[in-house]
Amino acid sequence: MHQIIYTSSATQAASDDDFRYIARHANQNNRTLDITGLMLYSDGVILQVLEGEKQIVETLYDRIKRDERHSSVMKLISREIEAREFPEWSIGLSQNIDTENVDGAFALTKRNLAKVMPTEPSTELKVLTDTYIRVGSL
Repeated sequence: MHQIIYTSSATQAASDDDFRYIARHANQNNRTLDITGLMLYSDGVILQVLEGEKQIVETLYDRIKRDERHSSVMKLISREIEAREFPEWSIGLSQNIDTENVDGAFALTKRNLAKVMPTEPSTELKVLTDTYIRVGSL
């Protein structure tokens, strides 16, 4: 099992509707690819965890790097893991984006994020999500 954690910035071409679309379709596409993880989006800042078979995760990450809705894509962690930290796919969207009727989506608050985080996250994941929370003023 492989995990990539990256951050990026949404370009001006990315709208709130784009992220609702991504939330709707990521669940289906990721299920097909056996990808799990977490995507957080607030005020143009993205933090994403991708987990699955190494080649599939790396191919997906390469596609994300070329996606015109992302800029300043930076891989923070790429590592082998013994088990998934996220058994499902989840996407936390800033509170101004309607997440109703979007599987796996939740309003991005500190409380809601705690509900989808693993009980015992890796040190790296904990540091990154805590930093995202602090910087994003959640």
